Amino acid sequence: MSNTGNSCCLVGRGKVMIKDYFCATVALPNPTSQFKYLGNISVLKLTPQTNVIANKDYTTRSGGDACQLTEITSLDVEMTINCAKTDVLKLAWLADGAENNVAAGTVTDESLWVTGVEEYLGFVRIPDVGSLVVTDNTGGTTFVLGTDYELKGTMLYIPVGSTIPAGSEILVDYTYAEQTQLDLLKQASKEIEIYFDGINLNNDAEKLVGNIFKVKLAPLESFDFISDEFTEISLKGTAFSDETKSGLNGLGQYASIKRV
Repeated sequence: MSNTGNSCCLVGRGKVMIKDYFCATVALPNPTSQFKYLGNISVLKLTPQTNVIANKDYTTRSGGDACQLTEITSLDVEMTINCAKTDVLKLAWLADGAENNVAAGTVTDESLWVTGVEEYLGFVRIPDVGSLVVTDNTGGTTFVLGTDYELKGTMLYIPVGSTIPAGSEILVDYTYAEQTQLDLLKQASKEIEIYFDGINLNNDAEKLVGNIFKVKLAPLESFDFISDEFTEISLKGTAFSDETKSGLNGLGQYASIKRV
């Protein structure tokens, strides 16, 4: 369908997907060359940055510029992602890890030190409720759940009245379910391609597609572990000229927009 008159008014909605830039020319069925859907995104914005070179007009009293040149210095990219799934967090935090990358298993003799009562101790893994066995460091004394220790949330709590001596080492056995672990800020920022598959709300019949060919994103500026609102992940970066697009079906080297 061709564009109609109301296409001049644009309100975009759609899905945003990414893939590694270096995979853009990799032949299928290489799985890493496929786009990944990022989830609900409320902002996808391109902002050209420019440098104006002016030649002042010295020939008349009125002044002004005799000529002026505006050059593009960069193309800024901004996304606000209203989704905190693993792939999004991995992208935002430049993280190592993957969904359910820690298989279910058992921890034996995890060493924890108790300095006193009313303190919390953390585990290497998130333990299954009811699986804890806590002993002294010889294994000869088994401590009692509810009296000597409690499981509060995902942490071991030492209550008042516990018989675990202050300043002592304890050993903990437990099972744990399949888990996801992301190690933050472990990767360099990668170049990616961004694909927008959308529509114009002002004209539902109009398809709107955007490609940003070569983008490098910075890590997120902040992340709310506690908030009264749903988490929003704001990412900013820069689009670079993609010389592989030169002369290819008439594409520009930064990005393209298609409408039908």
